Amino acid sequence: MSARQQQVGGSHYRDMEIQPWDAMRAWMTPAEFRGFLRGNAIKYLARCDLKGAPVEDLRKARHYIDKLIELEIAAPLAEAMAAPATPEWLDQVHAREAARRGTGFLPQEVPRD
Repeated sequence: MSARQQQVGGSHYRDMEIQPWDAMRAWMTPAEFRGFLRGNAIKYLARCDLKGAPVEDLRKARHYIDKLIELEIAAPLAEAMAAPATPEWLDQVHAREAARRGTGFLPQEVPRD
């Protein structure tokens, strides 16, 4: 299930015709939207021991992190769709993906037969 399909603490956002995430993503640059997601994750992590409901705040932080992970996984596909597929460009994309995989945040590439 995608982060968009779930909500921690009710359904008030999911019940809206246009979800706030969708509006923010449309109005913000990709960097601004990622910053928004990171900021909200930090907010919920910072306050999780202060409100008497740490698990709910940890789940909310995870929700924003899940959305950020979805964007990071989708970024190479969006990049590939927007740019011309020249051999040089493909080499650059492959080099960036190899560097990302080396950070441990994305699954390692499965060897091809």
